[in-house]
Amino acid sequence: MENHWGAGPPASADALDQIVYLSNLVGHEDTLVQPGGGNTSIKVGAPDGGDTNLLVKGSGTDLRTVDRSGFSRLSMARLAGLHDRASMTDEAMMQFLAECMLEPDQPTPSVETPLHSILPSRVIVHTHDIATMSITNIAETKARALVAELFNGTMHFVPYVRPGFPLAESVIRELTTIPHDAIGLILAHHGLVVWGDTVEECYHRLHDAVNRIEAHIASLDRATTALGPTVVSAPSTEVRRKLATVLLPAIRGALSADE
Repeated sequence: MENHWGAGPPASADALDQIVYLSNLVGHEDTLVQPGGGNTSIKVGAPDGGDTNLLVKGSGTDLRTVDRSGFSRLSMARLAGLHDRASMTDEAMMQFLAECMLEPDQPTPSVETPLHSILPSRVIVHTHDIATMSITNIAETKARALVAELFNGTMHFVPYVRPGFPLAESVIRELTTIPHDAIGLILAHHGLVVWGDTVEECYHRLHDAVNRIEAHIASLDRATTALGPTVVSAPSTEVRRKLATVLLPAIRGALSADE
């Protein structure tokens, strides 16, 4: 993954402009998300100085082209009610999110809004990247061990659960076990979640995490190739990139509805 941060958003950019800038950068990386996939959020003070608000990408909105109108504003105080729920159907969850929305004519919030709300960090990005999918599409015990080896506790492994409320509820149970210096989550078969205090910190952490995984995959490619011509080497990065344009949308569709 190349670093395209550049000069960053203009100095005059407010929080919404900043999360739009981050979203567009992520959306232009076809190895990170497919059209309509992935989600981002930022927590901000309310315009009236009251309750903290969550600005989260709307469901099905394309990160590549999303603008200010593609985000929903929700009340964090109302979203806190998720901690009291043991279970929730998809329909009940979406009705609950609608009741947490603060402005009219907003897009439907991402189905991953509960996850964004229960994580305490200010800025969050969730990708369905090729690299993370590659290292979690194996037995859970091996995937967990590999994440521990690659990140030494700074990324927390979460076994696969269905996106939406089940994923958020699973993370709620694990909040106290996530190391205080962790920078994100590795979600089995569902990508990468990275957080930060600023959009720039979040982007650079995403860049570093993906590159660490890609470097590991590249080392396996080299090791396989070194064994000789009788061994079929792993697909190159470019081949994986091309396959992703076909396979990842199908995988996303099988796992969840639009986010």
